[in-house]
Amino acid sequence: MKVYKWIALILPVALSGCFIANVESGRAYNGMDSEYTSSMNTEITAACIKNAWQNSDVHMGLTAAGVSQRNTGDMITLYTLNYTEIVDVSPSADGKSKVIFYHNGDKIWGTKKTLISAIKGCL
Repeated sequence: MKVYKWIALILPVALSGCFIANVESGRAYNGMDSEYTSSMNTEITAACIKNAWQNSDVHMGLTAAGVSQRNTGDMITLYTLNYTEIVDVSPSADGKSKVIFYHNGDKIWGTKKTLISAIKGCL
């Protein structure tokens, strides 16, 4: 019976380091992955990236249902289910926009490469 008590105590602590609760904790989890500059404005760039992510085959079809958008001032944030991938699109000089990508997902299945390719197609 003592073993079950230890498991009950240790399991929540062990799992708490893997939980991403919101956009802010998703940004902080692994930090910024990459940064780009788009020649288009914030709205057009974000709409292009959202469309590209939704039409990708990443996450076995879950991306299409799981791309959400949050507008904070001039910045548009897109994120996938469980804040696994996040992109911030904000205005920069001359009507251009800055794109910052955060990746908290797999390193094996090519998710990162696919989503970055989608971002680069919108620059």
